[in-house]
Formats: sequence, structure tokens, C-alpha cells
Amino acid sequence: IFAGIGLVVAALAGAAPVAADAGAGQIVAIWGDVDIERADAAAPAGPVVPGSIIAEGDRLTTGAGDRAKIVLAEHSVVDLAPETEIVLRRQAADPSTGRFDSLIEVVRGKVRARLEASAVATDTLYQVETPTAVVLRGTDFIVEHDAERGQTHVVGIRDVAEVIGRLAVAGGVVRVGAQEK
Repeated sequence: IFAGIGLVVAALAGAAPVAADAGAGQIVAIWGDVDIERADAAAPAGPVVPGSIIAEGDRLTTGAGDRAKIVLAEHSVVDLAPETEIVLRRQAADPSTGRFDSLIEVVRGKVRARLEASAVATDTLYQVETPTAVVLRGTDFIVEHDAERGQTHVVGIRDVAEVIGRLAVAGGVVRVGAQEK
């Protein structure tokens, strides 16, 4: 489902933890080119390379054939597929309590999000949202949003992800388990 999964797994094994002064997170791997639109106009500009720091509000975009891997401050790993655009809306972590609060907006394209299982068990809030759905918690899942059709697909890789539709008049939480969509 996710192109280059062998490379992604190999790169993850060597990914360094995010440094305490690394803002909301950092880009740890890039295949091709990644564009970044900084939320803070005063933030240093320059090419996006592995090790580039990302901040709350930054917008990352990959083109056709391009991919990236980011590690956020709470150590979740987010893979961006080709032709994907995300905005890191919220990222707050308290290492002393293990609590974190993350919100990633998928404007278009596909991401894979992976969290430590222990992080989901703590008092945390981890969300990946699109215009049509919000994925809560889960430890390993893929979210794909087709902006032209206004459709979101969620695939569970490990454990259970909770999905809430944003457009339905009535409904509730749908739980997507491993290998379900």
C-alpha cells in the first residue's frame, strides 16, 4: 500500500531521536524534493534536507515521485507519500509526564503515522485530520485524502485507529483494525 516500505523501514531503524531543541520535529529522510512553507516568516529559509527542523504551523509538500519522513517531538514517525501536503497544526509534548498533543492536517495525499504503543496508553491526544475525517489515536495507520473527490480512506496497520467522519449528520466513532479500511 505504501510505496517503498522496505526503504521506509530501513530508514526508520537508523532514525535518530528528535533533539530537545528541535522545535515540533525534524525531517529525517527525503527522497526527491520537499517544499516547506514556514508558518513563521522570520524562520530561516533554505533547502529542505534531512535534519531540517519543522515547527508548528509549517506546511510540507511532496511532488510526484517525492517522499519524506518526519519524526515529531513525541517520537511519532510520519511518512509522506508522493503528491502529499500536510500542515503541522499542533505539537506540544511534556517529556516529564509523557503527555503529548499533536494535530496533523492532511490537505491532500497520503501519510502513514506510527506511534509507540505506550504513548497511546498515556494521557495523550494524537490526531490526523482531513476535511472529511479525523483519526484519533491508533498506533500505526495510513490516511489518504483525495481532495478532488472529497474522500478520505483510513487503513489500519497495527492495533485499532478510531475514525470520526466530519461531514455526517449522525454517526459516531468507527474503529479500523489491523489490515482493515
